[in-house]
Amino acid sequence: MAKCEMVAPEERPEGAVDTEAEPMPDLDRAAILAAPVGDLLCVPVPEWGGNVYVRTLSDDDVAHHALACQRATTPDGAVDSRGLRAKLLVRALADSAGNVLFAKDDIKELSAKGFRVLDRLFDAVQDFNCLTPDALGGLEKN
Repeated sequence: MAKCEMVAPEERPEGAVDTEAEPMPDLDRAAILAAPVGDLLCVPVPEWGGNVYVRTLSDDDVAHHALACQRATTPDGAVDSRGLRAKLLVRALADSAGNVLFAKDDIKELSAKGFRVLDRLFDAVQDFNCLTPDALGGLEKN
């Protein structure tokens, strides 16, 4: 088991794991592909009478969202945001086991739900997955 080269705590990027605490094994392809995608965030939705979960988005999910945002931008820079919240929520909302709740075919129906709830869930997805405008802008350029 190799130990990663140490970086002084003050030089570590924000959110970096402290590798001095416990040595970890080197990962191979199989270990990386078998690793879980991430955590779930429970979000109470009293308007709907229960909880939903926001899942950690995959790189593919984020790329699809960035592309949807890019396609929604008109040549004059305005954004046609119709359905953008629902498109992201369809990819992000899950049950307590992490199973996605909706399919692409549900976007129109989900878009018809109350704006306040959808906006709150959209914000939760963005916050939980660190989807800042800068992060999405960087994806759109690539």
